[in-house]
Amino acid sequence: WKVEIYNKIYNSLLYTIQDAYTGTITGYDNSKIGNSNGIELLLEKKGAKDWGGWLSYTYSIAKYKDNNSDWYYSDHDQTHTLSLAGTFPLFDHYQVLTNWLISSGKPYTEITGSTYDSSRSVYVPIKNTTNSSRLPGYNNLTITIEQDKPFWPLDTLHGSSYIGVSNLLNAKNIYGYSWNDDFSQKTELKMLPLMIIFGTKLQIN
Repeated sequence: WKVEIYNKIYNSLLYTIQDAYTGTITGYDNSKIGNSNGIELLLEKKGAKDWGGWLSYTYSIAKYKDNNSDWYYSDHDQTHTLSLAGTFPLFDHYQVLTNWLISSGKPYTEITGSTYDSSRSVYVPIKNTTNSSRLPGYNNLTITIEQDKPFWPLDTLHGSSYIGVSNLLNAKNIYGYSWNDDFSQKTELKMLPLMIIFGTKLQIN
C-alpha cells in the first residue's frame, strides 16, 4: 500500500488576453499561476498463481488564476478518481483483465444566454464564471480476455492478443457540450458506448 500527499505550485504560465465581447485573442502574457494539491491512496495485492489486483483512489483540486480573474478550476481537474483493476488466470495461456474507472466530471464554462451583434450578424455567448459548472461523472468498466501470444499470422512473434468489451455498463459518458447558433440549446457530446475491442501487442527486443 502507498499514500501520497502532494502540493504543486506553478508560476509564469502563459495566459491569453481576450476581448470580453468577441472572444478575440488580443495578446499574451505570463501572469497565470496554478496550484494543485491532493492525496492518493494505492492498495495492491498479488497472489501466488499469477492473479493480482489493485485499488487507487485520488482526491485532488487543481486551480488557476491570472491577473484578470479569481481562482478557477483547471480544465483537467477531477476531484474524485477511483480505479479498480485485476488480473485473473483463466486456463493455460489465457487470463482475464478487468479495469473499472469512476471519476467526477471535469469543469466547464456554462453559457447562460447570448446577445446579437448586428455588425457581424452573429450571436455572442454570455458565459458564466469560468469552469464553475461540472460535467456528469465518468464510468467505464472494461473486461478483456488475453492470450499470451499474438493472433495468427503473428503467433510466431513475442507478445499477446486480447478481445473484450469496453464500457460494459454502457454508461452515458459526456466529454462536453455544443450549442446552436443563438446559444439557446445545448447538445451533449458523448463518448463511445458499449463496444467490442480486440487487438494484439508485439514485444520487440
